[in-house]
Amino acid sequence: MEEFAARLRQAIADRGLTLAGLSHRLGGHGVSLSAATLSYWARGLRRPEGLSSLAAVRALEDILRVPQGSLLSCAEREAPQRRGRVGAAPLPVADLWPTGDAAITRLIERIGVPYEGRRTVSVHERMWIDAAGAEQRVRVTSVLEATKDGIDRFLVMRDDIEAVPELRMVSGGRVGRVCTDRRGRVLVGEVWLDQPLNRGQRTAVEYELDIGADGRRTVDCTRRFANPVHQYVLEVAFDPTAVPVRCYQITPDGPDPVVPIGAAHAARLIVLDGRAGTFGLRWEWT
Repeated sequence: MEEFAARLRQAIADRGLTLAGLSHRLGGHGVSLSAATLSYWARGLRRPEGLSSLAAVRALEDILRVPQGSLLSCAEREAPQRRGRVGAAPLPVADLWPTGDAAITRLIERIGVPYEGRRTVSVHERMWIDAAGAEQRVRVTSVLEATKDGIDRFLVMRDDIEAVPELRMVSGGRVGRVCTDRRGRVLVGEVWLDQPLNRGQRTAVEYELDIGADGRRTVDCTRRFANPVHQYVLEVAFDPTAVPVRCYQITPDGPDPVVPIGAAHAARLIVLDGRAGTFGLRWEWT
């Protein structure tokens, strides 16, 4: 991942282009790619993997006047082929949390719950945003499947925290230890299931994270899947007095299509048979 990101950053710097300007030039080549996605690629936070993303890389080579294939070969080489296979090993923490992997790994080790052993079959997530544009709370309903015998716990992981959220179980289990790293801005919580699962068995759990008032305007909601997920539904409900001007979906591939905000002041993302990686919504207030 680092070689593609480094080459892209250098090529952009050599041409003296802004990300917004580069996004505009891509549009002239018939490629829709946001400045935010370009930023993720250049910082190594996301990879160009799908066919549309690789086509965008070809256009970038033309615009940035770099040798043909110099960026594309890196992107193709670094794209993890295992992401699309159910039953494959879960993506490492470093792939899912490139900027907070060390802190999250420390907290997982402190709690002592193995990172492997379970996969998420489906998630329905709802986030509420208040009149100040700040995140109030999140409610998550998940269907989990054991990939080995004796699975009695799962992990709730949260990054980019300012205040420490309160983790509450609604059904399906009870909260165990909750560890935070304020410097790394991450939280890892342990949840004990109502009963242990053996390989292939499934259960449903529901929990809430009460974020509290940290005063920060929220600009996105993302969820990271270590394994392919059958269904992911995300709803972000905005206060009627504070509705963003634009909203975009986030996927492991990019580009980021615009998502409409409905009459009920909510935006929705529905993913079916998604690959491992990061999905979500991001929005712009102005």
